[in-house]
Amino acid sequence: SVCVGMGVLGNVLPGQRLLIRCLLLLFYVTQASDGPAKLDMSQTMHMLAEDYEPPQTADSIVLSPTVINFPASQLFVPQIVEVDIINPMGYSIRLRGVTCNRTEFQIGHLKKVEIPSRHLYRVPIVFLPTQVGKTDTHITFSTEDGMVRVVRVRGQGTPNIYKVRSLSNITIPIDTGIAAPISIYNPLKSTYKVKEVFTTERFLHLRLPETPGKEGKPSTAMLWEIKPREQKRIIDLTFQSSIPGLFIGFIHIRTQDVNMIVPIQIKVLKESVNLRPTQLNFGVLTFRSQKRARTLELQNLGMKPVVVEGFDWELDGENDGVELSVQYPDGMVIPAQGRWTASITMEYGADTKTADPVNITGAVMLGTNLTNFSVPFHASFLHGTLAYSRNSVLFRMPPLSVKTKSLNEGCPADGYLENNVVLTNRFPQPVKVVNVSLAHPSFEVAADPAAIDKVARPGEQWSLCKLRFKPTARYFGRTSMHTSLRVATNISVFNMAIQAFDGAF
Repeated sequence: SVCVGMGVLGNVLPGQRLLIRCLLLLFYVTQASDGPAKLDMSQTMHMLAEDYEPPQTADSIVLSPTVINFPASQLFVPQIVEVDIINPMGYSIRLRGVTCNRTEFQIGHLKKVEIPSRHLYRVPIVFLPTQVGKTDTHITFSTEDGMVRVVRVRGQGTPNIYKVRSLSNITIPIDTGIAAPISIYNPLKSTYKVKEVFTTERFLHLRLPETPGKEGKPSTAMLWEIKPREQKRIIDLTFQSSIPGLFIGFIHIRTQDVNMIVPIQIKVLKESVNLRPTQLNFGVLTFRSQKRARTLELQNLGMKPVVVEGFDWELDGENDGVELSVQYPDGMVIPAQGRWTASITMEYGADTKTADPVNITGAVMLGTNLTNFSVPFHASFLHGTLAYSRNSVLFRMPPLSVKTKSLNEGCPADGYLENNVVLTNRFPQPVKVVNVSLAHPSFEVAADPAAIDKVARPGEQWSLCKLRFKPTARYFGRTSMHTSLRVATNISVFNMAIQAFDGAF
């Protein structure tokens, strides 16, 4: 069926309304039995089997299963697994609610659901991946008598082969309408069919795109049939609001072989000027005179120019060594639908005498002819470093062999030169290395997992990784090569300069 709803019919020309109603009926009759089944989100109550034996330690609800590994799924393609909330006790238990800190996992409304004695309540949990990669978190169930139970959930998002994209970063001023197209790519060698598109949110409207047909009239007969290797616009999302706020919803797309749920997130601003980000994090400064730069961007969403009138900043408390500076392009006027970018640089001064840890907070003020912005910022100063031997990141490129035309003379059998990188914690607090990486085709890094997980005390020394360098004839004639080893820690990110050169140490 083609449930495009009143959002479609309400945006169609009067002469087209009867045509589309007939088309809807035709599609409903001929295609309703095709495609995947609709998602079943129903919650059901069941009596426990007479021979059910609860865990000996059960003193409230029991969850089954307690760990859920969802199968890998394309972006916006939901996966559903059911969880049983079991009441093995001799009295009824009322649920207070369910929480999860990741939006990829959704569960129905459970507040004040009462589970009778020796019954189970079966609820579906939905995994809707919205970004590529793995997700691992917990869903917490709580009862009104204060008991808490947890289900661990894991999932993985993979690229969407139909090239469907979310509409989750839309920002518009108040009373401004948008029309965002949604398209689908057909990766198959045969025609691909869309069966149904709908939304349950009343503030979102869907409109069929007009496709030119004979004599310039709109043709919708083949609108949702996509040719092989074709990307086709199937629906338009329209939205307008007279009140500011964040509007969140979903577009449901049912095709011949898959259900997709596309998240929609629209931010409506009271003013026509949008500032990003809403706060600045300069991280941890680890030595005096160190500078950190961050970017502020003003976006003019209106149809009239906006004038940037001034910039200032203030600190919370006394931090005499802190300096902020701003750099921006020539011109303080942002044209209609234009952007204006400023670079904010923080420096912790060389004249600062204290070596004690310092927390730095304040706000950047930016004024325009329409509104003023105050952007909070924070940073920390922690004097210290990760010390290492310079020789451990230096490699001598051997001369090119006349006989073998190879640069590997004097190297081990595998052709690599190898150094061991040893670090010393020069910070006044423990350091934990989170990740070690580098990007250069002639260098490799092999980090010991134990060294990555290790928490090094102040003054402690430990072996971090092995650096390997493989000389090749490709680099013959160069005097040196440079790259850097990136060491991310719980304090800051350190870049260790690596050099290979043709001279002696």
